[in-house]
Amino acid sequence: MVRYRVRDGIDEADREVEGRISLNVRGVPDTPAAPRVGEERDKTVVLSWTAPNSRGASITSYRLTASPGGLTKTCASTTCTFDGLTNDVTYTFSVAAQNAVGWSQESPASAQARPDAVPEAPARVDFVGFGDGELSWSWPDSVTNGSKIVNYEVQITPSPPSGSAVLTPTSPKVTFTGLANGTSYSIRVRAHNALRDKPSPWTPSTGPQTPAAKPGAPSDVVATRVATDTGGQINVTWDAAAPNGDRITTYRVRVSGGPGAGTYSPDPGTSTSFVFKDALNGTRYTFEVSAVNKAGEGPAASATALTYGLPGKPTITTTDTPPGEGAVRLAWSPAERNGSEVTYEVREGSTVLVTTSDTSVTLRNLAGGTDYTYRVVARNDAGYGAPSESVVARPTTRPGRASGLKIVPTSFGDFARPTAVDLSWDPASDGGGGTVTYSWRLSARGHGPVEGTTTGTTVPGVPIVDWVEFSGTELTLAVTAVTTVKGVQLLGDTEADLTELEWGAAPSVPRTVALSVDPARAQVTATWDPPSSDGGVGVSRYVFCWRVNDVETHCGQTSNTSVTRSFRTIDVQDGRSNAVSFIIRAQNSKGDSDAATAQATVDLSPTPNPAPGG
Repeated sequence: MVRYRVRDGIDEADREVEGRISLNVRGVPDTPAAPRVGEERDKTVVLSWTAPNSRGASITSYRLTASPGGLTKTCASTTCTFDGLTNDVTYTFSVAAQNAVGWSQESPASAQARPDAVPEAPARVDFVGFGDGELSWSWPDSVTNGSKIVNYEVQITPSPPSGSAVLTPTSPKVTFTGLANGTSYSIRVRAHNALRDKPSPWTPSTGPQTPAAKPGAPSDVVATRVATDTGGQINVTWDAAAPNGDRITTYRVRVSGGPGAGTYSPDPGTSTSFVFKDALNGTRYTFEVSAVNKAGEGPAASATALTYGLPGKPTITTTDTPPGEGAVRLAWSPAERNGSEVTYEVREGSTVLVTTSDTSVTLRNLAGGTDYTYRVVARNDAGYGAPSESVVARPTTRPGRASGLKIVPTSFGDFARPTAVDLSWDPASDGGGGTVTYSWRLSARGHGPVEGTTTGTTVPGVPIVDWVEFSGTELTLAVTAVTTVKGVQLLGDTEADLTELEWGAAPSVPRTVALSVDPARAQVTATWDPPSSDGGVGVSRYVFCWRVNDVETHCGQTSNTSVTRSFRTIDVQDGRSNAVSFIIRAQNSKGDSDAATAQATVDLSPTPNPAPGG
């Protein structure tokens, strides 16, 4: 637009007019800026740009040119979809604007663009397998009409305890690890190609799958013998194994060690006990128990046991009573062990006398002549078997010791000097040996011995003439009891007893005892005759005492038959009449005689004065 004004020569404002002239100057449009890549599609790229200066003539169209290839696309606006391209080829684009004058210069090249197609979702997802804390799937390669598949995006539900819930494998398979055994998981998959932000659609979620490991070993495996009389049965129990993600379908019991070995399953298979009824008593079996789930058979735990039944019945084969030993020897045949070591009890009634693993025993310190009844019972870990038949044994001992030995004089010589004696004793026990014979022996110092045997307990009239001294002689009687058992002579302990015998008697009384008084000499003399009997052993002395006026005043002894004492010695008193008594006894080793006495009067009264005038 051009404006102008015209004024006349007067040059006054009101004489001025204005005019306008419109001019249209045209040229080709300015060169556009480089196109902007907006979107990459299947064989298509969407571009846009800013309209350039049209240079006086309206822009009527744009032309896009692709490089490489030189394909062009005419577009009416500044946004244009360039189709017909080849996918997965990198292009740049330039643009030129057109108006009535002509075409502008080509713009600078755009940024690179790669037309591409979104891949299809995988056709299916297949479950491959499971493991301990892991699951694996695979799928066929996704179909793509564009760039090749770069990777797959796999999403697992629920999220694992550790690790990512999304994996991006480059091949059509995946394994998730770190999963929780026993938890059900599903996945979905989509494919990525060069169109990073445009993956394929997700596949439908898979059916649930569960990771699992082999079961753990059963715990507390116990093999227990069943207590029956016959044995042969073992019960095996255990605590359930850890399933480790999948239910246990069965247990396996492997039996080894003897007849019936093999692999068994309990009934039902998930039971935690098993009964083995084919065990051979006395054989140790090993039981290995393992659990099975979909992952396979887990480790085994084991226990051992053996079975046994009650032992058999022993038979007593020997009952021996050694002569004189107070003992019984028993022997028996071995009892059937029935799978367990056997010991034996020797019983008398309900009393257990001996426990032994041998098959014979000697019982000692028994009473001779007493009947003992014995049985033998076998015992093992299962208990007691049936007892043997009873046997009766009568042991023997040496005979006992005679007691109550006596030596009794029965015949006498002068002064009761023994000339024969009777012997006796109380019976000794026979110790079970039957008839007792007594061997006796009588002796004294310097005499004898006299010996003999008898089945009784008395021996009368054994002569001992001149054996016994009047002063006493010790006689010794020894008696030994003897029995005979099974041809063996058994001697008891010898019993001995000492008996002292003596003879003689105390003397008789002294005879013709008399007193004579000698006033001139102031003395009294006693005389007597020896006793008529000295008891066979003589008179050893005489003992005497004086009594004056009923008071004992003096005593003494003498071997003579007279004794003289002064008045003073025997305390005869002057000035009065004194009654004097003399008492005497004869004495020997056997004792004193009776007393003999004599009396006299010793008158020491004063002489009366003569009468006056006499």
